[in-house]
Amino acid sequence: MAHESQGILRPRSVCCPNCHEVNHGLEDREGIVRVTCKRCKSVMVQKRMGRRHNRIDVYAPEDRNELTCNK
Repeated sequence: MAHESQGILRPRSVCCPNCHEVNHGLEDREGIVRVTCKRCKSVMVQKRMGRRHNRIDVYAPEDRNELTCNK
């Protein structure tokens, strides 16, 4: 695609699998979106693997040992 070779960042929304908050970030030209959740402060890294395949890695905040939501 022409816009990927130019290095244009595309806006993407990512739903946090921990607390289900919708967060927004920018996808780089490699298809990676890095987002910190506004509610639970977990860090999500989404990688586009193929047309219908996305991988989402979720990391707990540094001050917690595991992912839990404070509702």
